[in-house]
Amino acid sequence: MTLPPLLRFILLRLALAVPTLLAISFLVFFAAYLSPADPVDILLGQRAAPEAKARTRHEWGLDRPPMVRYADYVTKIVTKGDFGRSYQTREPITDIIKRGLPNTAALAMVSLIVSLAVGIPLGILAAVNANKWIDRTAMSIAMVGVAVPSFVLGPILVLWLAVQKG
Repeated sequence: MTLPPLLRFILLRLALAVPTLLAISFLVFFAAYLSPADPVDILLGQRAAPEAKARTRHEWGLDRPPMVRYADYVTKIVTKGDFGRSYQTREPITDIIKRGLPNTAALAMVSLIVSLAVGIPLGILAAVNANKWIDRTAMSIAMVGVAVPSFVLGPILVLWLAVQKG
């Protein structure tokens, strides 16, 4: 039995999501490990006693090899949904995510609505006026929107729309 192409595509994407997430978590985990900042200094301050630093390093599991810590990290995420604790606030990462999720979802929905409200009419106009100035303008705007990172385009649009346009 062959699967319909769309279902096969969706299943392939879901299957590829697992190694992609593992690779991203691996890179982020080890980038944090390789950073010059010491988590114990973040927790206790740089002037803490060496005994306190050693005790904290053991309590947080920072005295174990990085690969063991990474394996424990991934295992806890998969089995318990536990992302660990923040070094700065010492609260569970899950609570931090839950606190930010409503605003993130609202922002994503507004972004989707604006994208659809602008993109669909612009696409229709471009299709009706193929190879004319409006088509080329719409294509240029779309290319800039795709090519320029949001952290660059966002502040530029804020300055242009909020500051200059009042």
